[in-house]
Amino acid sequence: MEYELTIFILSGTAGTLVMAGFIIYFVISYQKKSFDAQLRFEQLKTRAEKEATLASFRGQENERQRIAKDLHDDIGASLTAIKMSMSFLGDKFKKNKALHEELMEIRDTLTLSIDGIRAISHNLMPYALTNLGISRSVEQLVNRVANPPHYKTTFHTSGASVRLNEEVRLMLFRSIQEIIHNSIKHSRAALLKVNFTWEKDQLSIRIEDNGCGFNYEKTLNNVNSGIGLKNLESRFRIIGVTHHVKSDENGTGYHIILPLNSNTISL
Repeated sequence: MEYELTIFILSGTAGTLVMAGFIIYFVISYQKKSFDAQLRFEQLKTRAEKEATLASFRGQENERQRIAKDLHDDIGASLTAIKMSMSFLGDKFKKNKALHEELMEIRDTLTLSIDGIRAISHNLMPYALTNLGISRSVEQLVNRVANPPHYKTTFHTSGASVRLNEEVRLMLFRSIQEIIHNSIKHSRAALLKVNFTWEKDQLSIRIEDNGCGFNYEKTLNNVNSGIGLKNLESRFRIIGVTHHVKSDENGTGYHIILPLNSNTISL
């Protein structure tokens, strides 16, 4: 009787252990499947967000190119032709001093308008970005926004540069352009410094101003004022940039690191 009871207890215990093991296996398996499903969902979500951002960015760039071309080829060319006509008429009526001066004044106004259109066209689609690379494009941008003595700028580059692929080049330039324009508009800075350091496996960029600073996280999460920074963050994620921002009452500094690999270099 005791033997049979022992066998019964052992059998019951073994059955319980098997059942417990089955339950544990089921729970672990379910959790793993749930985790895998969540991971796949996050990957799909990230991919969808990336594709949506890329599509929006490409659409904006195509529109920029179209507007830049129209400004340069149509409006710029038309104003240049009118300017030439003003110069011709001015030479023709040199003896009529009042009329000559009026024509020359119109010509000078047209010159300013043509220069403005060229600047807008250049901002929309920098010539150097397509033909000379990211360093020269940013250098031209930095030099162009300088307004001494009120707003001084410096640009420095070191190391052997490489040619970035077109999409990375465009996204990086637009991001730097956004940072610089934010400095001009909001920081009340008097000095802007941009440094490019080309290393073997990465491009390190530092952008610093001596302005009033701002709360980066608060601005980023602000529905009304954080759109530009959100676009900045999205572009950085897509091209694989890591970045650090330090901002206080002494100014704002961005440290941007772009890995140089098969995904970012133009082969």
